[in-house]
Amino acid sequence: MIDSAICLGAIEVTAWTLGIPSSEVYGAATSYSELRIERSDARVIRVCTGLSCIANGADDIVALESATGSRAHAESNDAAVALETSACGHLCALAPAIHVDGRWQGRAAPESAAAIVAQAGAR
Repeated sequence: MIDSAICLGAIEVTAWTLGIPSSEVYGAATSYSELRIERSDARVIRVCTGLSCIANGADDIVALESATGSRAHAESNDAAVALETSACGHLCALAPAIHVDGRWQGRAAPESAAAIVAQAGAR
């Protein structure tokens, strides 16, 4: 699993180096769904919700949240799998796309995504 948590010390150092308030660096870091300020033990699976992905069935994949017991945008560390949405995975030609273990996968069907979520929860 790729840990994309940013420590607060790194935000302070970046702000000092750039000569800008740390609140601006914090704001930039938290505007990306791929980045986190707090580490989570949950395995994160992201579903692209860009226009191409939505038009090709991403809503059906997002609906897996209730079927799998995963929690979208999990704030706590008690969920084994966190199913999240991402504004764009940049795989429009292969829509819908999901992000698992640091890699985007295109042409994701709800059935294959459900298997990935179930497998991720078993780890």
